Amino acid sequence: MKQSLFILFLLSCLSKQVNAQFFHPDPTFDTDGYAVAAFPGNDRANNLVVDASGRIVSVGFSGDYCLVARHLANGALDNSFGTNGQVVTEFGNTIFGDVANAVAVQPDGKIVVAGGTALDLGVLRLMPDGSFDPGFGAGGKVLLNNVGTYTAAIDVAILPDHKILMLSTIATSGTNTRVTALFRLSENGSLDTGFSGDGVAELDIVPNQNENVVGLAAEASGGKFVVAGNGTTGFVCRILPDGSLDFAFGTAGKTILPQGQIRGVSLGIDGKIVVAGRNGNNIMMARLLSNGFFDTSFGAAGMVITNTGYRVANDLIVQNDGKIIITGYQGSFYFLVARFNVNGAADPTFTDTGYFAGQFNGIDEELHKVVLQANGNIVCAGYYDNDFGQEDLVLLRLTSVNIVGTTDLPWAKNWSLQPNPAHGIATIHFQTASSQQVIIRLLDTSGRILRQQDAEGQQQIPLDCSNLPNGLYWVQVQSGVESGVQKLIIQH
Repeated sequence: MKQSLFILFLLSCLSKQVNAQFFHPDPTFDTDGYAVAAFPGNDRANNLVVDASGRIVSVGFSGDYCLVARHLANGALDNSFGTNGQVVTEFGNTIFGDVANAVAVQPDGKIVVAGGTALDLGVLRLMPDGSFDPGFGAGGKVLLNNVGTYTAAIDVAILPDHKILMLSTIATSGTNTRVTALFRLSENGSLDTGFSGDGVAELDIVPNQNENVVGLAAEASGGKFVVAGNGTTGFVCRILPDGSLDFAFGTAGKTILPQGQIRGVSLGIDGKIVVAGRNGNNIMMARLLSNGFFDTSFGAAGMVITNTGYRVANDLIVQNDGKIIITGYQGSFYFLVARFNVNGAADPTFTDTGYFAGQFNGIDEELHKVVLQANGNIVCAGYYDNDFGQEDLVLLRLTSVNIVGTTDLPWAKNWSLQPNPAHGIATIHFQTASSQQVIIRLLDTSGRILRQQDAEGQQQIPLDCSNLPNGLYWVQVQSGVESGVQKLIIQH
C-alpha cells in the first residue's frame, strides 16, 4: 500500500518552528510530494522535462516497451495525453526490449523521445496530445540500425534550427570497441548529411577503451556541446557544431578524470562544467573551467569525493548561484537528493546536513534525473520496488515553501501535546475542532512512520505510546497543504 513520504530533515530540528528554507516534499504535489505511476509490468523513469505549462513529461520503460508519461503540475496523470496519461510503444518492429533514455520538448510543444534497444537507436516525436507526429520519420518514429554497431541513444537536444542531436555510441569496425557518437537529424527525422558528411560523428575519446556516454549539455552560445562519459575513468570533451572535437578545450579537446565514474553533466551560467557520479560507494563531483581545466577553487584540486557512507549520484543540475543539486540513492533502500555549495561542501541551508534521503515504501529505490523549476522547486524522477515485487515509476517534488509552525495553522492556533514527556497516552489538543480531515503521524528519529491516523471534527486525539521505547519522536499534523510539527519525548 502506498504510504506518505515524510520530512526526514525535521528529525534533527529541536525547535518548534521548522526552518522555512529547508527543502521538503511539496504537499501540493499529489498531496504528499510524490506521484507513483503503477503501469502494468516493471516501470522506470530514466529522464524527465518540465514543459512551458508546468507539466512533467517523464520517459523510461514499461516492461519491454518504451514509456512516455505526462503528469500535471499537481502530480496527477494528465488524461489528455495519450491513453490515461501515457504512451507505451516500440521505436520500431524490434524483438529486443525498448527503452527511452532522453526527452526534450520543442518550442511548438511537440515531444522528442530518444532511446532504442541494445542494437538500435530510436527516436520518436509526439504531438502535444501524445499522438505520433506524421511529419516525422515513418509515422512519427525513426529507427537507425546497423547490426552490431548501433545502440540506444542516451541523450537528446533540440537545436535552434529545430534539428535533433542525439548522443550514443558506435562499435568500431575491426576492434569492435565502442566509441562516442553523435547523430543529427533534420526536422523531418532524416539523417542530416550536413553534419559530419552522413549525419553521424564518431569520436574516439579514450582510445582502446569502451566508451560509455552519459549526457550532453549545450553551451549558451556558439553552438558547442559538452559531452561526458566514461572509459576506465570519467571524461569530458567539447564538440564543435560540425561534430568534431574542440581542441581548444582541455588537452586535445578532452579532460580525463583521475578517478571516478560520471553519471551526469551540467553547465553553470558562468560556463563552468560540473559532473557528478560515483567513486566506489561515494559521491564524486568535479568542476571544470570553461577551457576544460580543473577549477581548483572547488573541493580538492577541482574534485569532491564524499566520505559520508554509501551514497551515489545519478544526475545533477547547477543552480544560477552555482550551487549543485544531485540526485541518486543512499544504500540499498533510500532515494537521495543533496545540495552542495559552490566550494563543493554540503549545503546546510538545503537540509541541516545538506542531504535528503527517504523512502517511497519500497525495498529498492533510486532517483535518476533532476530538473529545477523556475520557482526553485526540485523535480526528480526514478523508480521504487513496490510491495508486490514490481518496479513503479515515481516522481518527487521538493520545495522550500509552505512549512508552517504550530502557531500558524489557521484551524488550530495552539495545538499541543500533553503530557510531554509521555509514558502511555499522549493527547493532541486543538484549540478548535478542524472541519477538514486531519492526518496525524508519529515518526521516530530515522524517519520511520510508527503511527498514522485520520481524524475529523475532533478537538482531542490520543496517541498510544505505551509500547514505544524511551526517546525523542516527532508528531506531524497535516490538514490539506498545511502541516505543523512538534517533538514528543517518551519516558516510561
